[in-house]
Amino acid sequence: MTLRRWPVAAAALVTMALAAGCGGSGSGAAGGSGVSASAAAASASPRVSAPPAMAALSKQVAAALRHATSTHVFADVRQGSKHVMMDASMNRSGGLSGRLAINNVPVTVLVTRGSAYIKITAAFLRYAHLPTAACASVCGKWVKTSASNASGITGDLGWSSLVSPSTHRLPRLSYQGPAIVNGQPAWKLRSNRGSVAYVAATGRPYPLRLTQGGNRIDFTRWNRATIPPPPPPGQVVSPGKLGG
Repeated sequence: MTLRRWPVAAAALVTMALAAGCGGSGSGAAGGSGVSASAAAASASPRVSAPPAMAALSKQVAAALRHATSTHVFADVRQGSKHVMMDASMNRSGGLSGRLAINNVPVTVLVTRGSAYIKITAAFLRYAHLPTAACASVCGKWVKTSASNASGITGDLGWSSLVSPSTHRLPRLSYQGPAIVNGQPAWKLRSNRGSVAYVAATGRPYPLRLTQGGNRIDFTRWNRATIPPPPPPGQVVSPGKLGG
């Protein structure tokens, strides 16, 4: 079976991250395991000191990201007619575990120990143009593919594009005041390109949120997100079982 490419609009996420001017997309707060729209709301009333000069802060963010080991990412992005969502953990070694969706078509992906696994659902079979009759015997199980093939499903949504510091020229930033993001004190920064970044005001200055228009990326569980091991062999089926 040849898996159809999962058209994740990764470029929109990366572009927004670069525009936020914090050394590339960051990693997250020491908060909870997931992010809901209501829990992710930021308010500007905490008592925190002002950040250092913007040039110094950008360097501190980049330095923190270079030592990152894992994070959890929640992304909600619209690009043209596509609505892309991501709710997943990832680590520096290329592991990824969570759920992606485009235009409300979900797929659960696990990339671990050099292999990738896709959870089979009726929605995934329809999306991949595979016989839905196979669902009776394979739905709820995992189909195994190579980690390199997983990029056809996840697009560029991974550590190198969302977390590693960028070498691009950064925009001008201005400090907008204090905020709270997912329960954590933050500095709100606005770039001259129209995007907003919220950076942790205590501890290491990890980016906690990047926004532009209605698009948003949140980062939580900094250095505490974990990737599970491969599914048990009895829960893994060969691509041929899907009938493609």
